[in-house]
Amino acid sequence: MARMVMGILAVLFVRGALHGVASAQALYRMTQIDPPSAQNSDGNTYGYDMNGSGQITGGWTNAATGYGRCFFWGNNGAPAKDLGTLGGSYCNPNGINASGQIAGDADLASGVSRAFLWRNDGTAIVGLGSIATIRFSDLGYALNDAGEVTGIAAVPLRKSHAFLWKNDGTPMLDLGTLPSGEHPSAAGNAINGGGQVTGVSTGPGYYRVGPNHYVQEVHAFLWTSTATGLQDLGTLGGSYSDGLAINDAGDIAGNSRTKLDAATHAFWWDKNTKVMHDLGTLGGPDSSFGAMNALGQVTGSSAISAAGAEHAFLWRNDGTRMVDLGGIGGDSNGSDLNSAGQVVGTAYFSDNATPRAFVWRNDGTRMQDLNALIDPQDPLRPYVTLLYAERINDAGQILANGNDSRTGLSHAYFLQGTILTLSPRSIAFANQAVNTSSAAKAVTVKNTSSKVTVITSIALLGTGSNQFSSSNNCGSSVVGNGSCTIKVTFKPTSKGAKAATLSVNGGGGGLRIVSLTGTGN
Repeated sequence: MARMVMGILAVLFVRGALHGVASAQALYRMTQIDPPSAQNSDGNTYGYDMNGSGQITGGWTNAATGYGRCFFWGNNGAPAKDLGTLGGSYCNPNGINASGQIAGDADLASGVSRAFLWRNDGTAIVGLGSIATIRFSDLGYALNDAGEVTGIAAVPLRKSHAFLWKNDGTPMLDLGTLPSGEHPSAAGNAINGGGQVTGVSTGPGYYRVGPNHYVQEVHAFLWTSTATGLQDLGTLGGSYSDGLAINDAGDIAGNSRTKLDAATHAFWWDKNTKVMHDLGTLGGPDSSFGAMNALGQVTGSSAISAAGAEHAFLWRNDGTRMVDLGGIGGDSNGSDLNSAGQVVGTAYFSDNATPRAFVWRNDGTRMQDLNALIDPQDPLRPYVTLLYAERINDAGQILANGNDSRTGLSHAYFLQGTILTLSPRSIAFANQAVNTSSAAKAVTVKNTSSKVTVITSIALLGTGSNQFSSSNNCGSSVVGNGSCTIKVTFKPTSKGAKAATLSVNGGGGGLRIVSLTGTGN
């Protein structure tokens, strides 16, 4: 995933009109991630990265020192954990792997930063050492599932090199730079499961962009254990390119300038042909990389006209042009996508100042404001506005950041799809004579996933539950993309208004409820 420098959000609560959504659509429940220590926190959290199990890393602010700290949230009902520091005051997380290990950078007591790995095994964060013992900072930018870390390490003369830390007891490996003239520097931005690294390095010389106008060349690179030095990936014709993501197949994506540095376009580098492909734009001059999935599909944002408006895109890696994902009135940008090509990111209303988290499901429906997809029964829905969607994993779980109107605080939120959806969500029976039964009304239970989903209970709840009865053909599970039916009957035993709820438990997100009302005559 692309590296992004982010801090704790300080955002204002702005509740906009929600875009309509049919009740039968898959909805989400939210879990708010609070700081590890309420006593020493200003109350804000910010989610940065999430793995396939829904474990999350992010930041929070230590109110006593004013410095940002790192947290781990395990998606297991336990509170977030403080990762600590390397002896100083702050910690900055940059990625989490499948085991819940976290890489980033934290400061020593001297104030110098060092890259770290947190192993999620009960031990403290581990400093990765340094290439050179000097008083300049190292930063850990990314890690793979083996706990190998890449990033940027300081070397003498105020320069920097890309590094690889192999998590095998050996010292940090200096990956060096591309052959370069003045001020050679490099950074490792991403690493795949095979330990291959991509990043950016100063290049071989200077690039002419106009009469008597030259700029330092900076190129994306690939490092592998089977080759000597860094492999120069070139550019799309301009002076600059930057490798920001590499998948396990060895495909690389990032950004590059075009001829004469006229524009910046997202690129995809084919591991087989060794060719950098221009992903183009949606009609405007520029495009920008956001993330790449295991299939080499890419999302990001692109100008849709010369006027500067931008929309999120999906490039499917199938020979077709990038797809315009639209917006909710203004600009939009894609920040992440999963293997199903589902995209999340941030979209703006027409004022281009009011952000909302979005999801694009790759199922023929348009981009949707995530706030409109929160289950009406979610107790956080009246108070929380989701502003930025950061990650979506292959389970369809979403990491978003938003604001709670009750406190004005910013928080990270974990969104779990309800999987099972109910339609309708309320039934109002006509007036019914006492001790007689109404005609049955149907509730459809839909499994929105492709896998069998277990139903753990179907029940009538509430003080008026004995005024209603139900039957169903659901059994203990619903097949993938299948449905079943619950039939509800109203039989009042006395006069007056009656109310109850039909609850269905199963699938992610917990309880789904249908409100039942009727009046006995």
